[in-house]
Amino acid sequence: MQETDPKGRWNRSKYIRMLINNDAKKELENYEKTQYELMIKRLLELQGETFKTLNKILYLMTNGELPEAMNLLDKVANEGS
Repeated sequence: MQETDPKGRWNRSKYIRMLINNDAKKELENYEKTQYELMIKRLLELQGETFKTLNKILYLMTNGELPEAMNLLDKVANEGS
């Protein structure tokens, strides 16, 4: 699509469409960036929670508290369903 006429001048309607299109692209990029950042934040939170839970299970198992460790494993397994 040619944005200028043969003399090199901008076509007003094409220029306005280009500005609107660029603005819409920026808004979409900002929205996608925000959603991506929220997703990464939530994944990091889940990773931290998983790490803490696995540490607790390991602690229980190494200290001979196998029934408590199994209960916690069951709880974790049921939360995923």
